[in-house]
Amino acid sequence: MIWCSWSDSCRTFPGEIRPPVSPYIAALKNLSNDLNNANIRWDDTMGKDEKWKTRQELLSHIEKLERRILRLEKKAGSARSPAAHSPGPGDPWILAEYSADMIARYTPEGVLIYASPASGAILGMPVEELPGKSIYEFVHDDDRSAVRAIHDSILRDGEVVAARYRLKRSDGTSVWLESSARLVLDRRSGEASEIVGVSRDVTARVAMEELLRRRHEDLGSIFRAFPDLLFRLDGQGTIIDYRAGPVAELMMPPEHFIGRTVAEVLPSDASSPLMAAVKESLASGEMRSAEYSLTIDSTLQHYEARFIPVEDGGVIGLVRNITARREAELALRASEARTSAIVNNAVDAIITIDEAGVIDSFNPAAEMIFGYRAAEVIGKNVKMLMPPPYCEEHDDYLRNYLRTGERKIIGVGREIIGLRKSGQAFPVDLAVSEFTAGGRRYFAGMIRDISLRKRSEVILKESEERYRLIAENSTDMIARHDPDGTFLYVSPASHALLGFGPAELEGRSPYELFHPEDLERIKGSHDSVIRNPDISTVSYRMKRKDGGDVWLETTSKTVREPSSGGVVEIVTVSRDITMRRRAEEELRASEERLELFFNQSLDGFFFMMIDEPVDWRDTDGREAVLDYVFTHQRMTKVNDAMVRQYRAGREQFLGLRPADFFEHDLQSGRKVWRHMFDEGRLHIETEERKFDGTPMWIEGDYICLYDAEGRITGHFGIQREVTDRKLAEEALRRSEARFRKMFEHSPIGKELYDADGKIISMNPAACVLFGVRGPEDVKGYNLFDDLSLPHDARERLFNGDSVSVEISINADQKRSEGVFSRRNANRKDLELMITPMVAEEKGVPGNYLVHIHDVTEHREADRLKREFVSVVSHELRTPMTSIVGALGLMAGGAAGTLPDGAVELVEIARRNSERLLALINDILDMEKIESGRMSFSFAPVEMGKVVRQSVENNRQYAAKYDVRMEMAGDAMEAHVWADENRLFQVMANLLSNAVKFSPAGGVVLVRTEPRDSMVRVSVEDNGPGIPDDQRTKIFKKFMQLDSSDSRKAGGTGLGLSIVKAIVDRMGGSVDFESLPGVRTVFYVDLPLWKEGDVSMD
Repeated sequence: MIWCSWSDSCRTFPGEIRPPVSPYIAALKNLSNDLNNANIRWDDTMGKDEKWKTRQELLSHIEKLERRILRLEKKAGSARSPAAHSPGPGDPWILAEYSADMIARYTPEGVLIYASPASGAILGMPVEELPGKSIYEFVHDDDRSAVRAIHDSILRDGEVVAARYRLKRSDGTSVWLESSARLVLDRRSGEASEIVGVSRDVTARVAMEELLRRRHEDLGSIFRAFPDLLFRLDGQGTIIDYRAGPVAELMMPPEHFIGRTVAEVLPSDASSPLMAAVKESLASGEMRSAEYSLTIDSTLQHYEARFIPVEDGGVIGLVRNITARREAELALRASEARTSAIVNNAVDAIITIDEAGVIDSFNPAAEMIFGYRAAEVIGKNVKMLMPPPYCEEHDDYLRNYLRTGERKIIGVGREIIGLRKSGQAFPVDLAVSEFTAGGRRYFAGMIRDISLRKRSEVILKESEERYRLIAENSTDMIARHDPDGTFLYVSPASHALLGFGPAELEGRSPYELFHPEDLERIKGSHDSVIRNPDISTVSYRMKRKDGGDVWLETTSKTVREPSSGGVVEIVTVSRDITMRRRAEEELRASEERLELFFNQSLDGFFFMMIDEPVDWRDTDGREAVLDYVFTHQRMTKVNDAMVRQYRAGREQFLGLRPADFFEHDLQSGRKVWRHMFDEGRLHIETEERKFDGTPMWIEGDYICLYDAEGRITGHFGIQREVTDRKLAEEALRRSEARFRKMFEHSPIGKELYDADGKIISMNPAACVLFGVRGPEDVKGYNLFDDLSLPHDARERLFNGDSVSVEISINADQKRSEGVFSRRNANRKDLELMITPMVAEEKGVPGNYLVHIHDVTEHREADRLKREFVSVVSHELRTPMTSIVGALGLMAGGAAGTLPDGAVELVEIARRNSERLLALINDILDMEKIESGRMSFSFAPVEMGKVVRQSVENNRQYAAKYDVRMEMAGDAMEAHVWADENRLFQVMANLLSNAVKFSPAGGVVLVRTEPRDSMVRVSVEDNGPGIPDDQRTKIFKKFMQLDSSDSRKAGGTGLGLSIVKAIVDRMGGSVDFESLPGVRTVFYVDLPLWKEGDVSMD
């Protein structure tokens, strides 16, 4: 609203006096001067642009009024009588009568004196009812105090005031007015006489501006909620607007960018492709994109920028970080719609016509709107300004109105289509009023070009369509919420993200779908969004319609009421990050496992990274690359094993360069690095030194690391200390040398066989024994196939035990194809000791070493000894038997009573004679066993019977030593295939040994028990036990424990040898278990015999 003050040269009309036209011209010029000199005070509610537009509008309107008044004055000649109520062509108030604006005069107290016809249309009541009413009856309640303050200011200062306020219509609705007014002073007294005001209905414009403002805020909120970087450039690449999303890396204030060119804020390698894309976009009018890279916080980041041309000759740029994207993703396309429609900026055209439709007047505004000069249209039918069908219907409509008075436009106003001189049709608002002048009827048309408004409507529609397209086609879910969070609008992407359609979510609270574990965090984030106008980002889980969970990342921005700052709604953009979260969890778990492996590995792990990647593919510059690497590659990470290897602290490692490791020999170091870079990896064993100077051997594997462009960024190393292995290898080498020397120079024959029994080598002594030149003469011989080894001997060999074998060779036999031979005619007896050479890592024999002893003479001596022993024993046993018998008779009194002194002597002689006879019997049995002449009578034998009878037979013997002999449980009733007498001999030997080695008061326990397909008989004593070092000797001939107890016990040392020989002959086995100082258990295992078994002899 504009309040205009008339100058002092014009005074009000005191009822009956109507001033001439010229004073109004002067008043208008004064008003124009006030406006040009800025002698105007604006309402504080108006913006800067709005004030400027209003002033220009007023100046143009004043100019039109001046022209119209001059034309009317010239036409009318002089002023009419004040008593006339109907203004004529010469009356300046005729403009008020036909103006579409509300023109009013009222007293300083605000009481209406005069109101133009348009006032009735604006207020919705007959205009004749308005005079006498207070203007405050019509002012809206919310604006009344502001209007009263402006009114008082006019009365006080007399300045022009521009303002916008609301009036109440008679139907209860409100209308927005823009008004201007100025105080009119009484010329005589100088007192305030009245106020003249001009008001224009701007309700439609206010509504349009409010709608555009809200739509602009909606779009701005969406774009501000986007997580990416958004900016605008003009045609020269200057940044004129800049918005950084919450996750954009360049989180700098806008003033850092606005007003600067792209080349000023980005390095050339990034700005060049961007400006090329901008130029292409401007030239083609289409979107163009470009990619570039920046180093941010020492990290290389990659970006994609898209440019969209806009109508002002610039572009809108959208930048997204694409570093983490391994495959091309379809980026969210966004465009910023800028609505810049300014409503009612044009000045209205005023055209008058007569009853025939002939144009009578055509003001400059009409000239500007229609493109005709006034002279071109005055005197012609107004329908020339109308396109079909309006031009065809106009004359008929006018005639019908004159005839019937039926109104369609006059006094009502409507929207029609106008036609410019160029032939262009355009929309206009038309308000027509009727007046009479000089007895003739005229019609005045107020025409406003509404092309801009129509264009704004189209732009708004397009903007809303773009907003809808963005929301409906985005893969992200865009939503609007009320301050409590309830969904007001949800984009179709909710189908894919949550399984719910928009209709299922709108009106619901999202808290129904939030995961319970995330509720508190989301509530805190919501409260923060309400308090803080900045963009907020939060990640959380939501329940899908199918019951599953989906991870979302949501950016939120509030839309606030401008005046109060209260939250109107919240705009959110939500993105599915389920796969990203899963990948992050898997990556975190993988990194934790890798870190755990890295730190707990027994091998040394380390990373050496280069300050800047190097390109090894350029063969010409490799020496320069090595120069750089040796001073700029550094140890960045080591594990504990690496630290332990070098006996160093972690801080001593970190930062070390290749030049530090090879300070003593840089050329060797460069050679190693060159090989590693050539092959991409390196395996090497090197001799190094620990940090304390201790030498060590290192075995390492080193692998180069590359970036996406194939450049080397460093290398990863795994190394282990192999000093022990190297020392062992050296010791093995020396041992092998010693073994080879001993093997070759040994006087004893030695042969070496592989795991399959094939001969590998034989020493000179062995060659002499067998009369051959070397292994090639006996290459067909196999140790296992051609040497008849007992089954148990083979098993012992395969289990890693040594085996002794005796063989004989003859003159007519050759040691080939499994046969031993000598070239001379002498028979030789040989003893072979076969020793498996077991590989520790495999646990099985890898080779067999055979020691060959010539025992021919030893065997001959044994033979002669056996013959001598046999002859002597036979010759001694017969007289010894007689002696024992005679002594027994004498002791029994057969020769009469002996003197007291002779009885003891006879008893001594008898006992020693029995011992000597037992020794002779044992020697004879042993000789029979060794010569194979001992006879066995095999038959099924009840083992329990033999055991019980043996125990009974030896009780009296045990009693002499104060030893009890007991059965542990009942004897097992089972049969074995054996010689019963030889079994009694075995039991007698075992029981007598147990008794002899048991202490006085001791107990000998005898038990029988089943053992798979065998029967076990065990004899346990609690004597001194058998030491482990005697285990291998206990069953040898003439073997006695070298202790006082064993000497006391006496014996020949042949008993256990005879037991073993007898048990072996019956297909069984004998062994013992001993715990020195506690007990000894000898046991015999014999095969069970069942009815129907084949004899086993």
